[in-house]
Amino acid sequence: MKHVLLLAFLLITTSSIAQTVYANHVDGQLYVKIKNRYSIGNYTGKDVEVSIAPQFKNLATKYGITRIQRPFYIKSSVELCQIYRIDFSAVAKVDELIAELQKDISVEYAEKVPIARSFFSPNDIGPNDYSNGTWGLHNVNAQQAWDISTGSASVKIAIIDDAVQTNHEDLAPNMWVNPGEIANNGIDDDNNGYVDDVQGYDVGDNDNDPNPPDTSYEHGTHVAGIASAKSNNGIGIASIGSNCTIIPVKATNMAVGPEYISNGYDGILYAMSVGANIINMSWGGWDSSTTEHAIINAALAQGIVLVAAAGNSVVAPPYDSYPAAYNHVIAVASSGNNTGNDEFSYFSNYSPWVDILAPGSNILSSIPGNAYAKFSGTSMAAPLVSGTVGLMLSVNPNMTPDEVESCIEGSANYTM
Repeated sequence: MKHVLLLAFLLITTSSIAQTVYANHVDGQLYVKIKNRYSIGNYTGKDVEVSIAPQFKNLATKYGITRIQRPFYIKSSVELCQIYRIDFSAVAKVDELIAELQKDISVEYAEKVPIARSFFSPNDIGPNDYSNGTWGLHNVNAQQAWDISTGSASVKIAIIDDAVQTNHEDLAPNMWVNPGEIANNGIDDDNNGYVDDVQGYDVGDNDNDPNPPDTSYEHGTHVAGIASAKSNNGIGIASIGSNCTIIPVKATNMAVGPEYISNGYDGILYAMSVGANIINMSWGGWDSSTTEHAIINAALAQGIVLVAAAGNSVVAPPYDSYPAAYNHVIAVASSGNNTGNDEFSYFSNYSPWVDILAPGSNILSSIPGNAYAKFSGTSMAAPLVSGTVGLMLSVNPNMTPDEVESCIEGSANYTM
């Protein structure tokens, strides 16, 4: 297998949502795709009354169906508008419910909802604890790249994560402001489906505040700093993306906690709605999903470059991590040697679907409270790639996602 080295934290965690049926799927939720030629009732918006949905109302009592939503509603896509997420209480009967739904002539498919976790490794990791947390920038020759471009504010990198501190001293200068939205007037001024999203959005809790509720929500702020902390300002750290704009997207529901990215794909839809050029996904799970793959494809069709962490479970085939393993997503593994002999970090996944290897061990970046810390993981490697893509698009904004990926892989160093 070829190892690909780029100029480039996923937090390893053993905790889990209290799952009683499947460890890697959300108890009490399903995705259901209705065939395009069918309807489930007359309604507008994302919420659907159970009593008017013929596919679900006859099953509601038996399985305790309590809520139906169109979470990925987007006017430009009939396919995504026809995907529903249902909540039900009879969690142990999930396979029976899927079987009953699939008997309905109008149902294209029904599937479990995968759990997505942030991939994190603690910052006291022994032999990989390098004294200089900015070693990765030197390792990838970032200074040579900066001779060509330090990034353009017109290139927008969406950080879909647990939260991002928007007023962090080293992130605030690069933080996106929605030009079409008026603050705190309770109106969706730009008609993108999100009210008062002046500076990003919280798709996990459905409000307009993407900031960390407390300092335990530190992952996304760290990721954002690697991609595009303000450089050459005498504060904090330098970043590869330097002057690129950060779109903060909080995709963790407060009920599940910061270890889980409960609404990552809702976050992709938000990033699409506000014109992101790059989406960074420093999270993943072990199961693919037809629904989530459709969302990935919709973002690609919009010309967005998708970058995802490969995961920190030290696995090789046949185990895949999604969204990294989806086609046309740039999958990033972590390197952990700053002596010139670049190797996989001890925690990093490796597989033929991994596209690039980038520094991810003991990386210094921003955390909530105007502070800084060293973290390790493929979560740290992915935003280094996202920031690099930001430089590329700053120079040539017309590059397609496939052209970007091809250029990155074709110009990287290779070892066997």
